[in-house]
Amino acid sequence: MPTRNPSARRRKFRDALKEKYKAPFGRRHGSGDAKGLGFFGALKRGDGSGQISTELSVGLHIDGKETQVPALVPTLTEEEKNYLVNEFKPGKDRMPMSIMLKAKEHAKKRMGIGMSPFYDNGGVQNRKKSRKPVPVRE
Repeated sequence: MPTRNPSARRRKFRDALKEKYKAPFGRRHGSGDAKGLGFFGALKRGDGSGQISTELSVGLHIDGKETQVPALVPTLTEEEKNYLVNEFKPGKDRMPMSIMLKAKEHAKKRMGIGMSPFYDNGGVQNRKKSRKPVPVRE
C-alpha cells in the first residue's frame, strides 16, 4: 500500500537519493562495498540495455578463501575486454578461464603489496562528490 504521508514519501525519496550518491555504480556482491569506476572507467554494455560496467566482479579462491576481484583488469586483451562488455551475460555465461586467470594474477599482485584488488578511483571515494556526470565510454 502506498504511503499517504507526504513527509514519509519525501524521507523515503531522500534516503534513496543518499544511497545512490554513496554507490552510484551499485554495490559489490558479498561485501556490499560501493563499486568504483574500475580500471577502464564506465563502459557501456553492448547488449542494448543502456547499462554500464565498471568492474564485473568475480569470486575466486585466493590463498584458500573466496575473494571478490574485478574481471575487467588492465592485463586483458582488447578482445577479452570487448567480450566481457559486449557479449558476456553475468549469471548466465561462464567466465572464460583466460580472463579468470588474468583477474586472479592481477588481484594477487595488488593484494601482495597491500592494495585492494579493485581500482579505488584515485581516492575519489574519500573526497567530496563532484556534480559532474561520469563519462561513459562506448
